[in-house]
Amino acid sequence: MTTVPTPPPSGPAPLGDTPPPARPAPPARPAPPARRAPRSRRRALALLVATGLGLVGVVMLLVAWVSVGVRTVGAGADAAPGTCLAAYEAREGGATVRFGIVPARAVCAWDVDGVRRETVVAAAPTGVVVGGLVLLVGGAAGTLAAALPARAGRPARAAAGGAPARAADAP
Repeated sequence: MTTVPTPPPSGPAPLGDTPPPARPAPPARPAPPARRAPRSRRRALALLVATGLGLVGVVMLLVAWVSVGVRTVGAGADAAPGTCLAAYEAREGGATVRFGIVPARAVCAWDVDGVRRETVVAAAPTGVVVGGLVLLVGGAAGTLAAALPARAGRPARAAAGGAPARAADAP
């Protein structure tokens, strides 16, 4: 008798005959963020103090300069006739008002009978402005110094004599 090959059955394969389908690979995880070296509390305190001093300097300068501007506007509104500010308001006599940074002041200049005259309208104490500038610059420099990473250690000293080791001295 001859055997006829039978076609494979249609439908699901019986268990154990075929391997289970392959699972898709899990998505690649991003690498964890690199950890920064811990900063000392002393360094954080230095950063806080330097930043605070810089901000105090900015506030001092703003108060000084804004007060000069406000006092100048107030003086211009109350200007008596025949004064520099009255001439400036009327735009006559070549009157000008200029503001100085150090010292913080407003100066009104005008021509009277062909002679140039200047009058200080408002001024802030020079010590306040200079102190504010010192605090601002010192605070910014301190903040920069505290925020920058620490420098690597000093170069190693040679065993004999204590002179610094140089790369050219290496064997």
